[in-house]
Amino acid sequence: MVKIILIVILNPFTPNIKEYSHQVLLFDVEPIYVAVTFGLLTLDICTTTGTRLNELLQINNTKECIRTVKKLHFSFYAIPKGRDELEAFYISEQTMKIIKSVGLMLKTHYGTEKIPSVKYRGDRRHIFPKSKPYFFQYHNKALIGFAINSSFRFLLHGLQFETQEGKPVVVTEAVQRQKLPIDIVAKILHQRDVRGD
Repeated sequence: MVKIILIVILNPFTPNIKEYSHQVLLFDVEPIYVAVTFGLLTLDICTTTGTRLNELLQINNTKECIRTVKKLHFSFYAIPKGRDELEAFYISEQTMKIIKSVGLMLKTHYGTEKIPSVKYRGDRRHIFPKSKPYFFQYHNKALIGFAINSSFRFLLHGLQFETQEGKPVVVTEAVQRQKLPIDIVAKILHQRDVRGD
């Protein structure tokens, strides 16, 4: 992984072109790479499964969490908002590749063969008292919602995925354009309340 990039800044205000001066700035790209990688995983999982932030932070590198459903189908298990039991969130092979790249990034960062276990720091930490090898961690700490939101916003440069009425695009696409029944979409997104208000 490239750690430092060299940027040459040319000074356009030099009076004589032959005396063009420049400055050199050393820039560590690892934090940007890390933010973009976490942002990509967040974008992929949230837009394909409807996962909320708290459920996203629960994804860890254990057999109890990440499972192979069929040869090319995968799922992760998390406890959705308002529930106390693990539920399956189905993900694609592409999402699994991104999860593996995050795992490799973490192993490289820590210089270890395994992702280290850290304490969960999300809003529902009372449910997860044991340390686990969470994918959303860095510098020996599990990330919190603010860090994930920052990575997501950095990757998307402020784009918002909602209709003019403020409804999530995933639900609108599934119900209106794909003509999926609302109760099926609610089940996929782990929603209890299917009222439109």
